[in-house]
Amino acid sequence: MRRVFADNDILLDAAHWGFLDFIPDMLEAPWESITVLDSLRFRTKKSDPKLFSNPRVAEQLAQRLQLTAPAPGLDLAVLSRLEEMPGLDGGEIILISSLAFWLSKGEGLLLTGDKRALRALAHPGISDIAAMLRGRVLCREHLIRHVLVSRGPVALSTGVDQARGRDKATDCIVPPVCSASASSIHEGLTSYLGELAKASTVLVHP
Repeated sequence: MRRVFADNDILLDAAHWGFLDFIPDMLEAPWESITVLDSLRFRTKKSDPKLFSNPRVAEQLAQRLQLTAPAPGLDLAVLSRLEEMPGLDGGEIILISSLAFWLSKGEGLLLTGDKRALRALAHPGISDIAAMLRGRVLCREHLIRHVLVSRGPVALSTGVDQARGRDKATDCIVPPVCSASASSIHEGLTSYLGELAKASTVLVHP
């Protein structure tokens, strides 16, 4: 069975843009196969104002998080090595270590909105961990592309317009709804994913 390990950044962005239900659709996997960080569960229940623009967004995310799967365990050797790497925060380290543990049992993916972490995984000191992750990582732009293909440029821009400023790259790639064009957005996504793939070898093919 495939398990998906999703970080806080991409879940919070999707919640604010109204794209939460595109995540299982893109993955072809239910919420029950997605694992998230316990810290996000707690702060979502509290509707933490540092994370959420309004309680409604927190409530919508909380409803989905209730369905998600608990962490299966940690690969402690991977955890120890990643803790020494600059550019990786604690959440990404836990998710990657959980994914490494899970890969001994089945298929797995990392879903992340943390570009700094993706670039950090190119460090030569963890090339074996990067090799394990190769082709197993999806990022925010994969989700944006899925929304574009599924619903079109107007729906995509309308969602992003609800909470601009969450991600600079997204604001550049996805214009306001009044000037949304599928071809220009697709071109921007392709270019950005291509550059990101050069900086990090772990992404699913851009």
